[in-house]
Amino acid sequence: MDLDDILVILLAGGVGERLFPLTKERAKPAVYFGGPYRIIDFTLSNCINSGLRRIFIATQYKSLSLNRHVRMGWNVVSEELGEFIEVLAPQKRVGDNWYLGTADAVYQNLYSLTRETPSHVIVLSGTTTNPSLTSTREHVRAAFETLRTQVKPGDLVLVLLAGHGTSDGATAKFNLVGPDLDASEWAELVAPLQGRVIFVNATGASFPFLEALSRRNRVVVTATDSSAQRFDTVFAEMFAKALEDPATDLDRNGRISVWEAFVQTSAAVAQYFEQHGQLATEHAMLDDNGDRIGRQAEAPGPDGSLARTVYLDADPAALSVDPALAALAARQRALEEQAEALKLKKKTMPAPQWDAEFEQLMIELARVSRALRQKS
Repeated sequence: MDLDDILVILLAGGVGERLFPLTKERAKPAVYFGGPYRIIDFTLSNCINSGLRRIFIATQYKSLSLNRHVRMGWNVVSEELGEFIEVLAPQKRVGDNWYLGTADAVYQNLYSLTRETPSHVIVLSGTTTNPSLTSTREHVRAAFETLRTQVKPGDLVLVLLAGHGTSDGATAKFNLVGPDLDASEWAELVAPLQGRVIFVNATGASFPFLEALSRRNRVVVTATDSSAQRFDTVFAEMFAKALEDPATDLDRNGRISVWEAFVQTSAAVAQYFEQHGQLATEHAMLDDNGDRIGRQAEAPGPDGSLARTVYLDADPAALSVDPALAALAARQRALEEQAEALKLKKKTMPAPQWDAEFEQLMIELARVSRALRQKS
C-alpha cells in the first residue's frame, strides 16, 4: 500500500460538552494542552509521523481558533509533492443540514474526497466503539503483562513508539490518552521480558529513552540525540519506508537488519530536511552495548555490532522442520554475533591474538554457511 495514495479525513467539529467551560469559545480539538499545543495536535502528529500527508479536517463548531491554529502551526507539508492539510467547513453539498454526525460528515464531503482519487480513506474521529483499544497507560501496562507471559528466551520483541513525545528537560514522556508513561516507566515495563528487545522511540525529545532503556543484549533507537529536539519528527515515516525498501539491504543477504534500517532511515531523514531547505531538527541515535551513550549512523563508536546481527523477520532456515538445518542457522547467527563482538576488541587485544581468533571465526562461519546452503 502506497502511503501517498491514502487520504485522511479528521473529524474535528465536536462541541466537547464534557470539557465545558474550556469549549465555551472554541471547538474541543482546539482546546489548549501542554502550553502552546492543542488537542488536535496529537492526531495530526500521529498522521505526519505515520507518513500520512494528505489530510482533510472537517470542522463545524466554533472553528475560528482551530482554523487559525492549523493554518499557522501545521504548514509542514509540501504542496509540490501533493501533500496538504486543509480545513473542510460544512458546505451543505447534499442537503440543508450541517453535519449531523460522524457518518454524515464523511457523506457530505464525498465530493472533496473522490476528487483526490485515493486508494484508501482513513476516517479519524474522537469516538470509538471499543474503549479497550484506546492507548491509555492502563492498557499499555496490560499489554506488557500479556507479553511477559508469552515471550520466551530467544524470542524477539519490537516496541515501536510513534506519535508525540515531550520533555521538560528532566523527564521525557511518550504521550498517551490520559496520564503518560515516562522513560523510566517504559524501562520497568520492558525489564521482565525474557526475549531480546528492540526498542524504537520515533518521537521528538526521545533521547532520554536511550539512557533509561540501554542494556546489554538490547537495541535502543531514538529519533533524537537530545531532549531539546522537541519538534515533531519524520523518523517514523522514514523507518517504515526503510523496512520495505530493497535498497535498505546493504549487504544483499536478502534480509534487513536493525542496523541497516537505522542507517537507511537516518539518511532518509537527512535527505528530507535537505530537500525541504530546512535545518535538521532531529538526529537519530542507536545503542546496543548497554553503555547509555549511543551513536549516530555516520559517527564512529562501539555501538552497532549487535544491531548488525538482529533481523526483524524470522530466518527461513531457523523455521525449518529439519532439526539439522535449524541448528545450522542458529550456529551461523551465534558466529556472526561473536565476530561483531570480536571486532570491538581489536584495539585492546594483541594483534597476533586478534588475527588468530578472527581467522578461526571466519573459517568456522564459512564452513557453517556452506553447509547451510547445501541443505537449503
